[in-house]
Amino acid sequence: MYIKILIYYILGYVNIVVEGFFIEKFMNKCISKRIFFWKTNRSKSTVLSANIGVRDYRKVVKIAKQCQCRIKITQKKGLPFILNKYRKRKIFALALGVIIVCIITVSNFIWNIEISRSG
Repeated sequence: MYIKILIYYILGYVNIVVEGFFIEKFMNKCISKRIFFWKTNRSKSTVLSANIGVRDYRKVVKIAKQCQCRIKITQKKGLPFILNKYRKRKIFALALGVIIVCIITVSNFIWNIEISRSG
């Protein structure tokens, strides 16, 4: 299960809040369509919050319309959203890459040799 969550972090996931009177029907339809939920929390009888993958979001919206529920995205998390945030900062990414290459190169050199002889 943790591997699946890690994969969803790499692909991106959203935290959603589902409101409606037919939350159980909504969950059952999502499970039958093999949509993976995690960190589900039901704060009221008509409100459910959960995390789902970005690729499953469109399916969930269609199911919510069928079940007369409303969906609201509260948070967007994962690698695609982080990369989108820094999309305009290309020099920052280039500098970060140069620094990583320099650290790897410098770590391959021997910097200090000390020979001590007792006697």
